[in-house]
Amino acid sequence: MMLTRCPACQTVFRLSPEQLNARRGEVRCGHCFHPFNAREHEIRPREALATQRAPHLTFPEIEKPEPPRPPAEPPHPAPEHSPTQAASLTDLDFEIPDFPGLTPPDERSAPQARETKPESSGQHTAAALPDVLRSGRRPASTEPAGHPEPASAATPEPFIEETPSSELRTEEPRAAPREAAAEREPTFSVAEPIAPVDIKPAHIDIARLDARYGRPPKPASAAIRTLEGLALGLLFGLLLAQGTYLYRTDIARELPGLRPILTSACAQLGCNVPYPRNAESIGLDASDLQSEPGRPGNYVLNATVNNRADYAQAWPHLELTLTDARDMPIARRTLAPDEWIPAAQQGEAFAGRRAVNARIRFEAPDLAPTGYRVYVFYP
Repeated sequence: MMLTRCPACQTVFRLSPEQLNARRGEVRCGHCFHPFNAREHEIRPREALATQRAPHLTFPEIEKPEPPRPPAEPPHPAPEHSPTQAASLTDLDFEIPDFPGLTPPDERSAPQARETKPESSGQHTAAALPDVLRSGRRPASTEPAGHPEPASAATPEPFIEETPSSELRTEEPRAAPREAAAEREPTFSVAEPIAPVDIKPAHIDIARLDARYGRPPKPASAAIRTLEGLALGLLFGLLLAQGTYLYRTDIARELPGLRPILTSACAQLGCNVPYPRNAESIGLDASDLQSEPGRPGNYVLNATVNNRADYAQAWPHLELTLTDARDMPIARRTLAPDEWIPAAQQGEAFAGRRAVNARIRFEAPDLAPTGYRVYVFYP
């Protein structure tokens, strides 16, 4: 993530590498819409806080005591790991690592050179290295050569280096481990968005915006907007007329008051508004077939046809089938609406919730039917 600042309104944003590589660093301010290069206005994180200065350590020099003279009395046995030679830090056969904050003794002060006697190389062995390290932590014996201390008093006191008053300094207490780690981590400061200021048009490079993103569309004139409105209105009117024509039967069924208007409009266009034809809502409540007395071969069919729908429908057709004793059809006839509807009940449509009693006379001199079937349907 990278922080960048808008040069126009001074607003700080956080950008991801994908956003930077999309346009080679070119971005647009989301506050004032000013385009700029995010890499050129990157905000660097503040430098990490300086860590506390490490304490000043010094290394004491190691002195070689002179060889003891033969005493008058038998000397006490020497300690097992007594120093056998004098050595300085420069005479060691290993290197002291350079730790940050440590100052070598030769840079802090220039001690006077001490005379050392040449010794054979056989005395510098790997077994003596621990003795040199231990003798480096304590000073050499200050007793004269002729009066060595007994073995019981050979352990020296802890060495404390005296620091001049000019080098005394006060050190701040060290923070807890977590707090010290938090202080060593670099901190990033994100500036709060500044209140928007009035930006003059001169601060925005209009030519650069037009070259990169194109010119903004000009508002349409009043005449063009009027023509667009008329075109939309005409298209909407054509769509409404087409839907009315296609669904004129359903509209007239649900809104019977609009049927006269639809009928007159269709008369101008050369069409009509048909009535619904739902044969399932038309039932045959009762029927009876009888022969006329004194007139052989003449029959009378009485049937009650009922429109159970709530709306008017077209008049249905009736199908009469005569059967024999084995219920096999021997004659069939289809009756149109004007053949079975009584003259007093004829009309344009079969009204809803209405029943019609039909009385149908017909002749069948050569047939002797024993049964019949009546079927209501729409052709």
